[in-house]
Amino acid sequence: MNFQTFSLSKAGGRKINEDYCAHLQLAERACWLVADGLGGHKGGSVASQTVVEAFLRTFREMPSWTEESLGLCLAAAEQHLRKAQEQNARLSSMMTTLVSVVSDYQKAVWAYAGDSRLYIFRKGALLFQTEDHSIPQSLVKGGYLKPGEIRYHEDRNRLLKAMGRGKTNPSVSLTGHAFARGDAMLLCTDGFWELVLEEEMEAGLRKAASPERWLLSLEKLLLQRATGEHDNYTGIAVFIT
Repeated sequence: MNFQTFSLSKAGGRKINEDYCAHLQLAERACWLVADGLGGHKGGSVASQTVVEAFLRTFREMPSWTEESLGLCLAAAEQHLRKAQEQNARLSSMMTTLVSVVSDYQKAVWAYAGDSRLYIFRKGALLFQTEDHSIPQSLVKGGYLKPGEIRYHEDRNRLLKAMGRGKTNPSVSLTGHAFARGDAMLLCTDGFWELVLEEEMEAGLRKAASPERWLLSLEKLLLQRATGEHDNYTGIAVFIT
């Protein structure tokens, strides 16, 4: 199968972009990463870049990929972030979300902390999405809130997990997802998905001939709704053909 990737990361209405993303496609394995340095914490941009690059470096150096290797990449990312916190007092409270996907081009496994999301689509329809580590998501689980109401909840930015907050214990899926031709993935920060509905992701996907056209069409919707100093936004789109 062929994997086509397109990504974008913008400051939005802010002066600094605290999001960071990257992907690496090697001969026998690939990974895609999106992180969102937490607003209100000094060094959010440092945190997101540190975590993504440490994960990516560990992934690149592995001679082969196994599902258990995901834990090693996460541990390396957390270790480098903790070291950066300790070396600079100004950065001691920096944190970041992370959503990571790794694959042998047949199957994907993932790990995440915070409210940056992974969406998987099949035949133009949403097949799977991660559940945020947030106060509103916990209210959904308790039956007090509907999933679609997370976007508009006053506590939508209150996270229960983030890289850099003690021992993170990210959510990890090792059962994963077996790819089929026509599948698509979207990894994105909350600055992206808060302004683009899942139904619109599906509609845009069905019309798009490439991941670039899909992501740019969703960005157009986002910018039509964004006002004032709106959040940084980042997305990685992947087509499997």
